[in-house]
Amino acid sequence: MSQYYQNTFLFISKQRSVLQPLLESLRWALKEQVERLDIPLVHMGMFANMLTDSRKHSLIGYDLYQHEQTKEYILRIHTESQDGIHPIDMEYCRVYLSPNTKLHYVSEGYSECTYINTDISHVYLPIRFKIELYIDETYDINIDIFDGIKAICSKINHHIKSLNSNNWCQISSYESK
Repeated sequence: MSQYYQNTFLFISKQRSVLQPLLESLRWALKEQVERLDIPLVHMGMFANMLTDSRKHSLIGYDLYQHEQTKEYILRIHTESQDGIHPIDMEYCRVYLSPNTKLHYVSEGYSECTYINTDISHVYLPIRFKIELYIDETYDINIDIFDGIKAICSKINHHIKSLNSNNWCQISSYESK
């Protein structure tokens, strides 16, 4: 049985113009209603015979923004893939754009605790947390994933309103692989 993953790839550059070829190819793909990620990469000028992993990615969306802290430009691409992440073509794409371009990615499996974050600095992609709750002798088996401590506190405050001493909450951080 196949497992599907949500993936986010970040191409990071000090110059917006470096990201422009990929941005234009993604715009073209959206206009042409192209779903596979490898097609805009070929349209950008990468060699089709090099692209094996990106064929497994369905393009969901993209956006370009400037990071508030680092002032670098970030082209964020969202994909869905089958049976894990496939970042090899993205590394080729990074080098094709510029050796100075950085690449970080996140991958999460549906209904699983599968989580990979290659940004160990957590400057571009935040550390993530899951919460398990035991309240009034009921275990909350729904695992929610949060990007920050404020969301965690909100979830805890929502569920823990009584003073029952048997209630508990466990917060765990995912390990970057």
